[in-house]
Amino acid sequence: MSRRAVITISIVGVVAVIAAGAVAVVLVTNLVRPGRASAPTCTLGFYGNDMEITAEGPHAPVYCQSIIDTSAGGATGSAYALDQPDTSGTLICRLTMPTWARTDDQRDLSGTIITVRDKGALKLNGTQFCDGLTQYITQ
Repeated sequence: MSRRAVITISIVGVVAVIAAGAVAVVLVTNLVRPGRASAPTCTLGFYGNDMEITAEGPHAPVYCQSIIDTSAGGATGSAYALDQPDTSGTLICRLTMPTWARTDDQRDLSGTIITVRDKGALKLNGTQFCDGLTQYITQ
């Protein structure tokens, strides 16, 4: 008599069931660590350059939408949401938004962790974005 092993892996937005060699996986978003709730994340790319910005935390969707709303025609190019981030770019900065951080229309951004990566040759866009973000945080 053969035994069938069934392993279920729960991930936010993903359910993978492995049974008798068959695997089914649905859209990966965030891994859930045992005993910890998963915070929302979003990642943005920018047309015309190799910079990516990832926001993590309860206000991440607000942060990403505010960047998309204000980036049209900007120096870094227009932002768009990425469903498959590429973490192979050079880490330029990782900053946490302070408790007083708000969008232009006063939506809360406090505690949002911003990670900027850049795959460009000189990393100019990522460096410029991080410099501006650092100035905002330390004002």
